[in-house]
Amino acid sequence: MGALHSWCLAAERPELVSALVVEDMAPDFRGRTTGPWEPWLRALPVEFDSAEQVFAEFGPVAGRYFLDAFDRTATGWRLHGRTARWIEIAAEWGTRDYWAQWRAVRSPALLIEAGDGVTPPGQMRAMAERDYPTAYLRVPDAGHLVHDEAPQVYRRAVESFLAGLTP
Repeated sequence: MGALHSWCLAAERPELVSALVVEDMAPDFRGRTTGPWEPWLRALPVEFDSAEQVFAEFGPVAGRYFLDAFDRTATGWRLHGRTARWIEIAAEWGTRDYWAQWRAVRSPALLIEAGDGVTPPGQMRAMAERDYPTAYLRVPDAGHLVHDEAPQVYRRAVESFLAGLTP
C-alpha cells in the first residue's frame, strides 16, 4: 500500500519526491477482490494478547512487520483502525487501475518485485519501460515483504540505486 501511495504522491506533487523505491506493488489489480481474505480478516481479534499470538496469526515475517505497526497497550497489541475499513481500502484496488498515476511519475525509481509476491505477473517489468531512470530487480525467493525476507539483497539494491542518483 505504501508504494502505491508514494507514486500517487510523486505524480500529483513531484516537487515533494526526488526518487521512489517501489517494493512488490503493481498498478492494476482490477478483478482481484478481497473476498477470499475477508472471513479471515473479519475473524482477527481486535487485540492480540501477546507478540507470539501475532506471529502465530501472521507468520514470523509478516508478524514482525505487523507487530511494529500495531499499538502496544497495557493488555496486548491492538490493530490500528477497524478491520472493515482495511477491507474497504484494499477492495478499492480491485476497482480501478493506477497506470495513469504511474506514467505521470517523473522521478527515478527502483522497482523491486518479489518472486512470491502479490503483483500480477509482468506488471512490474512493464512499469520499468518508461522514459525516466528506472531500475528493476526481481527477487525470486522472496515474498511480498522483500525487505524482511531478503534484507541484504534489498539493502544492496536500494544503496546502489541511491548512490547512482545525482544531487
